[in-house]
Amino acid sequence: MRPVRARAFRLAALAAAAYVLACVVLVIVGLSDRPGRADIAIVPGTRVTADGRPLPRLVARCRRALEVWRTGYARLIFVSGTMGSGGQNQAGVMKRWLVEHGVPDSVVVTDSLGANSWLSARDARRWLDAHGLHSAMIVTQGFHVPRMRLACARHGIAPLYWTHARYFEPLDLYSIAREIPGLAYYALRPRDRD
Repeated sequence: MRPVRARAFRLAALAAAAYVLACVVLVIVGLSDRPGRADIAIVPGTRVTADGRPLPRLVARCRRALEVWRTGYARLIFVSGTMGSGGQNQAGVMKRWLVEHGVPDSVVVTDSLGANSWLSARDARRWLDAHGLHSAMIVTQGFHVPRMRLACARHGIAPLYWTHARYFEPLDLYSIAREIPGLAYYALRPRDRD
């Protein structure tokens, strides 16, 4: 019985090491920006406060999108989110932040149906198609860049560029670990019918 237990322990240790290595690779890939001129910058939403203020993680995404727009890498900013637990519209909160920081209202496109990265990518693709446009730059935290890239690629957005928002909090360690199964799921799930 002891050899079986030892073998099981070694396999578990090997699996854990492989998972940690995958997380490290995910972070390295996510922090390796690939900027390029795009029709839109896609900014996926995340939690906001009950009174409609963006939390620091979302502020970092918006701030990076503002930099992308100001430097001319994207003509439009596509903010995508859903209704938060307090009834606040994440996309609306992002748009308000961007407008308050100098982005013209006409430059910000809101998608209030982007409940997750897959839906944000799908909605961005539909919007691009409806307006005869093609290219996009993803703006999100580094750990989230690979899954958002995969979602956009699976929906046929090309050319595709990306940059990471410069913000880290301890919660990101959990988020990094969560991204590995999310990537596997996005790689295997069928694309939505348009």
